[in-house]
Amino acid sequence: MFSISRLLLFSILIFAIEIISSCKSNESSNGDNDSDAISGLPLNSAASVISNEILTQGDSTAEPDTSDYSNFYIVIVDTSSDYFLLRKEMFQLHEFTSQKIDTMNRYFNKKKNEIVLNENDEDEMYRGTYFPRRFSGEELSLEYLNQYTGAKNLASKTIALVAGIFENKSDAELKSAEVKKHFPKTFALYKRMYVGCMH
Repeated sequence: MFSISRLLLFSILIFAIEIISSCKSNESSNGDNDSDAISGLPLNSAASVISNEILTQGDSTAEPDTSDYSNFYIVIVDTSSDYFLLRKEMFQLHEFTSQKIDTMNRYFNKKKNEIVLNENDEDEMYRGTYFPRRFSGEELSLEYLNQYTGAKNLASKTIALVAGIFENKSDAELKSAEVKKHFPKTFALYKRMYVGCMH
C-alpha cells in the first residue's frame, strides 16, 4: 500500500512538472513601441532599505526545488517614478557596458501612465497591461520595483532600472560593481520569485 501511494504521488508530481514546463513563456524581446528605440542593440523584506550591499533573506544555495519559485539576485541601477529619466539612464548604461536592452515588447503608455505590453502582443491575457520580467539574464530593462521587493509601503508606480537578474550572488556582485563605476547608487537585492505559469 505504501509503495503504491508513493508511486501515485510521484506520478502526480511528474505530471505537475510537465504542465508547469509547458506553461512557461519565452520572455525574449519582440520589439519596442518607443519611437526612438534602436532595433538590434547588442542590446529583508527585500528593498525596504536601499543600500549598496546585496540584501539576503536566505541561502540561495539550497537544494534545487521543483516548485514554481526560484531564487534570484536583482541588480537595480536606480529607481524613480519618472519612466523617461530611467529610460535615458538605461541607454547611457548600454553605451557604457554594451549590455542588451530587452523591452519584452513593452512600452510606456502615457494615457495609462504605466509600462504595458504592446496591445498587439500575441499574449491576449496581458496585452495592454504590465507583465513583469521573471527570469535570469543580464539584459537591461525597466520594471516596477514592487515586483521584486514585495514591500507594501513602496509606491506601486516606482520604476526600477534593472541591470540583470542572476541566480548566483557572486554574479550579481560582479555586475553591481561594474555598474557602480557609472551609477554609484546601484544595489542588489535577493528575491524568491514566482516563475510559474501566469495564465
